[in-house]
Amino acid sequence: MANNEYQHYVPQMYLRNFSSNGKSIGGYILGERKYVSDMPIDRVCGRKYLYGEDLKIEKWFSDLEGNWANLLRKIISEKNLELSEEEWAYLYMFVFLSDARTGYTADSTVDSATKVAKSIALLGQEHGLVDFSDEEIKKLHVSIDKPNLAHLQSMPTGVEVMQDLAPALIINSSGKGFITSD
Repeated sequence: MANNEYQHYVPQMYLRNFSSNGKSIGGYILGERKYVSDMPIDRVCGRKYLYGEDLKIEKWFSDLEGNWANLLRKIISEKNLELSEEEWAYLYMFVFLSDARTGYTADSTVDSATKVAKSIALLGQEHGLVDFSDEEIKKLHVSIDKPNLAHLQSMPTGVEVMQDLAPALIINSSGKGFITSD
């Protein structure tokens, strides 16, 4: 957790599996429609204080990522999914939280809250309960300190639902590398 301000929504330990040198990866920047072959892992797939400035969630992820890194190394080196119950629990947590912690999830949460707030403001305006102009309502934007928190808190239920899935390990023998995404 060298840089507590820049919080990763894709763990660095995971991204290193897609790196030839352990320090950088190739990446496609959608907004710019541009491929960059050498992006520093410590500066990709994150944003400033995504999980809040109190660093509680960031510390929790940091603690979990040590277990996840060991587990992924084991799966990759042994090329099998013969795991203990505890290892399965950590793998399910990793998979569930990989989605729940993303920037996309955070943005979707904020967008949904903003739409609800605008709808409530419009209703209040129509019924004379608030004195907002149409322009003020249009500019309304909700800010959430920890937009991923509700998704992260649903992890126990999500893991429980995942436990009846039949996992599959895909071993790449094609000579071409895998890609990953947030």
